Parts: sequence; structure tokens; C-alpha cells
Amino acid sequence: MRGHSLTFGGSYENYESENVFFPGKQSAYVYNSLADFYADANDYLANPNRTTSPITLRRFQVRWNNIPGNEKPIQPLEVQYFGAYAQDVWQRRATSR
Repeated sequence: MRGHSLTFGGSYENYESENVFFPGKQSAYVYNSLADFYADANDYLANPNRTTSPITLRRFQVRWNNIPGNEKPIQPLEVQYFGAYAQDVWQRRATSR
């Protein structure tokens, strides 16, 4: 004799997120030399309320300002996942002789 044990099931997932991990979001500073970097850092430590730097940067880049009213540069992600499964456990039952 043989027996079956059937199992059925399913799943549903709904996931939404906003990816704001992008390079340069807080700005990027490129110095002309390591000495310029140290000079700027030391000047900032001596005067943390300064509004200008004594060093001329090679390059400054900002991709987004956190100014009220500006739209965030985000990458939205929306995922819907459906799944189903079926299982059949087939057992051979021992018979007595």
C-alpha cells in the first residue's frame, strides 16, 4: 500500500523603497595636494563657523542640495512577488505478511 500527503501553499510580497545612495550627494571636494587638504582641515578646526576656505579647490561638485522645496533625486523601487508551491510526500506503507 502507498500513501500520499499533499501540501499546497502560496505567498505574496509587496515591497517599496527609495534608494538615495548615490555618489556626490553630500558634495565632493578635490584638493590640489595633500598639503592643501591639511591646511583646509586645520583652518576649519581653528574656525568651525567660517563661511569660506583659504584654499582654492581643484574641483567642487554637488549633485543635490537639501533645500526645502527641491525634489529628492531618488530611485524608487516597487516589487510585487507571487509564489506558489505544491509538495507530495509519497510513503510506502509496510504490509504485514
